[in-house]
Amino acid sequence: MKSVVNKYSCPFALFVFGVILASCTGNAYQNAVPKDCVALAALEMESLSALGGGDQRQMADIFHVDNMDHCGLDFSSPFYLFESRDGDFGFCAKVDDVDDVKNWLDKDLAKSGKCKKREERKGFTFAEWDGNWLIGCSDEAFLMMGPVLPAAMAQLQQKMVKYLSQDAEKGMKESRLTEVIDTMAAPVRLVARLSALPPVVTMPFAFGIPKTAGENDAYLKAEITKKDNRLVVEGATFSFKEKLNEEIQKTQKQLLPIGDKYLRTVPDSTLATAFAHVEGPSFLELIHTNKGLETVLTGANLAIDMDNIIRSMDGDIFIAYFPSKGKEKRFAMAAQLKNTDFLKDVDYWKTSCPKGTHIDNKGQNSFLFTGGEYELFFGVSDDNSMFFAATSEALAHSLLNNSSSSLSKETTELIKGRKLALCLNNKVLNGSSDETASLVLSMLNAFFGDTSQILFFLQ
Repeated sequence: MKSVVNKYSCPFALFVFGVILASCTGNAYQNAVPKDCVALAALEMESLSALGGGDQRQMADIFHVDNMDHCGLDFSSPFYLFESRDGDFGFCAKVDDVDDVKNWLDKDLAKSGKCKKREERKGFTFAEWDGNWLIGCSDEAFLMMGPVLPAAMAQLQQKMVKYLSQDAEKGMKESRLTEVIDTMAAPVRLVARLSALPPVVTMPFAFGIPKTAGENDAYLKAEITKKDNRLVVEGATFSFKEKLNEEIQKTQKQLLPIGDKYLRTVPDSTLATAFAHVEGPSFLELIHTNKGLETVLTGANLAIDMDNIIRSMDGDIFIAYFPSKGKEKRFAMAAQLKNTDFLKDVDYWKTSCPKGTHIDNKGQNSFLFTGGEYELFFGVSDDNSMFFAATSEALAHSLLNNSSSSLSKETTELIKGRKLALCLNNKVLNGSSDETASLVLSMLNAFFGDTSQILFFLQ
């Protein structure tokens, strides 16, 4: 028996070691993503391709090259997007053929006029892209980071040499963000510290976070997939601190399932629309846990007691933003009411308006607040069942009746019953002259294919 063990155990051990080594080597490119990153997203390109995305032609347009056919990247392995602790953004992909990558940098990218080679460092290839991004490449990893000013390129290059050189202990495999991502299955998976993301992204999810929480205690996890031509983002707010996480989940339970009251009313020409179903007093508490909405509410309360209006709400609510030109802002909102007690205070609001502003009657239970270039038309419907407010009287009245161009049946079915929903209209963004919006849409189309809407849901 002893001879049998000696005969077979050594080759078997070598086989196991070889499998482990091959597995580690195959994912070595992940080590270039820092362990302490504050935001991390994984993109499964083959899964996205099955959904109509992962289009290499559109990705080529982003890089301003003819094609991505021989770029040397491995599209069968996940791509990673991340934000470092210092606030730099990064893109990391597995290298399939390092010679192809170098050739792609030297020829295709250089020919586009967007790319300029830099000196190698520690055996790694480097190139500047579009003046404020830096590409670094090892035998395993393709790393792109930025944006930075030209004067900071050398410092970024030094940091990227460190990332490209580090082992698994300092890479993303040891990050707690990776542990969360590994529990999800969508084609795109995201985990990020809320404070690391733009407020416009976090506002739909930043409810229920107590003010006693530290700036870095709250996180967002999200699974992103595509349903027909709609991009669906299922997000949840959480904390790695157990007691804080329990408090967030308990507070968010105050958001109730969305009904269809306004899903039939809101036109599909809106740029962005938020939907919820609320009970006034508890919703007011929730708003005060959301820094973005609390700031908006504080401004509104200078002339109109929005706190008192919100306390009177009970049912569905929506807030819609419409395409605007220049500094003009166009929005409208409506909410179901349980009472209209706040109307008793309107006369007081008129006498206490800040200097240079005033409130005028515009019909039964309808009013117009004017303050310089800013106007707000607000009031209560004839049957006292709904509060409405808008930046113009015409816009407010247009929402009091069912819209002939309302959201599609498919979209309303996806929204109905959710705790909180935000609908972003890509068709409106496509007509925008904003360069950032155009770049974002180009990237979305490259990864997901053509999309008409982005739907954000709070789980």
